[in-house]
Amino acid sequence: MPIRGMYHGPVNSHSLWIFHADGIFGSGNTGCNDARGGFVDGKPSNGKVHSKLARGTVRRTDPGARGRCNWQHNGLSKPGGDMNGTRLRVGIVGTGLVAQVMHLPHLQSLPNLYEIVALCDLSERTAQTLARRYGVPHAFTDIGDMLDTVELDAALILTPYHYPQVMAALSAGVHVFVEKPMCVNVEEATDMVEAARRNGLIGQLGYHKPYDPGYETGAAMVRAMSVVRMATMYVAHGPNEPFLEHYEILRGDDADPDRVAATGRAMRTAQQQAIGEQPEHVARAYGGLLGSGCHQLSIMRGCLGRVEDVLSTEIWNGGRSIAATLKFERGVRCVFTAVFMPDIRLFDETFTACDDGSSTAIRFPSPFLKHAPTMVIHRGMEDGRYVEREITTDYREAFRNELIHFHRSITTGTPPRTPLEHGAEDAATMIAIVRNCPDFVA
Repeated sequence: MPIRGMYHGPVNSHSLWIFHADGIFGSGNTGCNDARGGFVDGKPSNGKVHSKLARGTVRRTDPGARGRCNWQHNGLSKPGGDMNGTRLRVGIVGTGLVAQVMHLPHLQSLPNLYEIVALCDLSERTAQTLARRYGVPHAFTDIGDMLDTVELDAALILTPYHYPQVMAALSAGVHVFVEKPMCVNVEEATDMVEAARRNGLIGQLGYHKPYDPGYETGAAMVRAMSVVRMATMYVAHGPNEPFLEHYEILRGDDADPDRVAATGRAMRTAQQQAIGEQPEHVARAYGGLLGSGCHQLSIMRGCLGRVEDVLSTEIWNGGRSIAATLKFERGVRCVFTAVFMPDIRLFDETFTACDDGSSTAIRFPSPFLKHAPTMVIHRGMEDGRYVEREITTDYREAFRNELIHFHRSITTGTPPRTPLEHGAEDAATMIAIVRNCPDFVA
């Protein structure tokens, strides 16, 4: 099935995302708490965060209050200008699991690149506690208050639903790093890409795997193949919780329930715009693609190029198992299979490509096992002998690498390796995968 809405030039990026509590790949929720912008009747208000519903409370741990980002006052010429050597002032929106396990510790480990100046979360207790722990001067429960009060160069959007916060930050002249899934439908993606372009800002999508050293090695080997005869992308894993037992994760229970409910309504509306009303297993599969499948698409893109078509799709096991055949540039086929296994401590994610005389496999560990290397396994013939090599590139952490890259993109104007446009492409591909299922209701 041709990919509807596939963007074949510069794109505006919006990632589709259905939120299912028990999607294919576990909870479906990264654990990030919401700190959304405005909603009207359950719909995103196009990034406008100045409605009564959107307003939260602000508490500051120091009395200094700075104004909205002003590039002249800041000493910077304009977004994307010459800022080499600049320590960027960053605000974190959403202080849940991925913020606590990954982004806050990694930002703190890069003091020459970043200064964390504000945290924002619907849970005031969580934001305040983490602000004290990391020495952050400002804590908010609403992104509009944060943007009005604090001078920011960049914002990390780490909430479950990203559209309102991304649009608010871009409208305020702030560079944006947005976690996956970037969006829930293609229309959202288009708005984000256009807003970043219109304001001359960097928008980087939080796909960490392209910044993984082992992946970089393996992908280069695949791209060097003269021809790819077959490729497979396989992921099978259980719940995230067994890989998180060694972390202390704060979970506040003081978020405004009305704001939490409004976020859920907005996400459901966005999902319906993407795929309409579907049987439960089809909707759950779409949620799994948004929560995890977008990572596999980023892996395949770096090795094979862009998806041109979805040739077939099967969804079964209540939506927790998916198989799809994708056609890439140069006619390369890749069979993508994914399954969620609720009763095992397992993360098994492997991409493999074969030519006429060799195969290269890239095997990923759980992302929550920091510094565990991604292995590359190369098989082939040398002097008439079969040879198998296992390559460990190094132990640098992909989540940290992507933050270094984000800083470089902002300070040099270099386009990100994972631009918002990729989120737009992936949104269209994930919709096409679901639409190709025989059980899809047109």
